[in-house]
Amino acid sequence: MESVAAATIPLTRGAVEHLGNCLGCGRCEQVCPAKVAYLEIRDHHRARQLTTWQRGFLWLLSRGQSADWHRLLSVLQYLTGWIPARMFPARTRAARRLLATQTHAPREARHSEGSHPGVDANAQLFRGCVASGLDARAQTAAATVLAQLDPPVRPAPNAQCCGALAQHAGAIDLAQQQRDLLTAQTIPLVALDSGCIADLRRSGRSVTEACRYVLDHWPAHWQPLLPAQAVALHLPCTHRNGCGDTDAVTHLLARIQGLQVVTIRGLGCCGAGGTHLLERPDHAAEFAHKLLAEIPPGVTQLASTNVGCRSHLRAMAPQLRVVHPLELLLDALSHTQSDAP
Repeated sequence: MESVAAATIPLTRGAVEHLGNCLGCGRCEQVCPAKVAYLEIRDHHRARQLTTWQRGFLWLLSRGQSADWHRLLSVLQYLTGWIPARMFPARTRAARRLLATQTHAPREARHSEGSHPGVDANAQLFRGCVASGLDARAQTAAATVLAQLDPPVRPAPNAQCCGALAQHAGAIDLAQQQRDLLTAQTIPLVALDSGCIADLRRSGRSVTEACRYVLDHWPAHWQPLLPAQAVALHLPCTHRNGCGDTDAVTHLLARIQGLQVVTIRGLGCCGAGGTHLLERPDHAAEFAHKLLAEIPPGVTQLASTNVGCRSHLRAMAPQLRVVHPLELLLDALSHTQSDAP
């Protein structure tokens, strides 16, 4: 990849196919004794292959919260909804499956979230771009939980892109533009999705992973309780190899009485890999199916701390309830309050 990026060797079709299977999980950086920045090499390698169409697609993704974007998605879903899936190329079928995984927050929750804009906070909830559109339910659950802390954390006034998708797809200049916008702001951030955290830190912003922030500000009166149930826990590559501190997730879930947590072991990569699930859907599906096979029989929900992983796993296993850990915490807090005299 380094030689291709430096243009010292040609990029053959075989090399494109082979090197394109790299998911960017960062595992190689964790075990390399020389601490070679493999992901940075990969980003520059992919920059050599980036087409104008791909750049345009990444630019659209970074505007995932705009009204025009949502109108475009609605039109595309309507126009393609009645056409048999087999008539589309594999990548288009993958995009349709991904769009079908979108979650929507309850209307009353959206109203509550919007009535308290995060303009004065000690910290703000980073809303992201794709995350706000694909997983509004997780965003709203996080906003509800964080609003109960002292001091409360409110959602940032505007959705922004951290630049991660563009960076790992090779659009390095586009990613830097997104980071420059973030650098101009100073309020510390709480980030829900592990895929955003490393790039938010590149921008120089102070950012804390959401589960860690909740643990550090845990109200003394909280006693979250759920009816006895199990959840499989997936710790994404971006969390394990990027932002670190996976203990915060397991410790937070351990505080929910009645919840049995089954952590998925092994390589733990779901195959999403940024835009990999769209570019190489069959390869991405192989990883997802291997991971899902590790879930014990009878477990019907799975928690993951990254939006790309949650969306991909929902598409691969629609029978599962796939959530962010803070959604489970909100379930438990709501259940405890409903049982209170």
